[in-house]
Amino acid sequence: MTQHNANRIKLDQAEAGMVLAAAILDDKRGVLLPDGTVLTDSAIASLRRRGIGSLSVAGEELPAPALQAAREQAQARLQHLFRKSGAAEPARSLLHCLSRYREE
Repeated sequence: MTQHNANRIKLDQAEAGMVLAAAILDDKRGVLLPDGTVLTDSAIASLRRRGIGSLSVAGEELPAPALQAAREQAQARLQHLFRKSGAAEPARSLLHCLSRYREE
């Protein structure tokens, strides 16, 4: 991302579909979210829980197809993580809850 197209905003102004123009780091300089990440409601909630107050976003939101592709990628990641859990009810319930959480 080029920094000249970035806007610094408060986390309360962040919306799903916005793209990070700069990585978000924790207090130990570890990367929480890399630049170029498409924000989701669950990512914003996670940043809020971690006490992040502001972030840099690209000047324009992603179009709906790109946002949908990001959501599909997140769901594919969940499916990969749960690939060995089989049909066990607790694992299916957890996967369902995580999927719904990621969609928010």
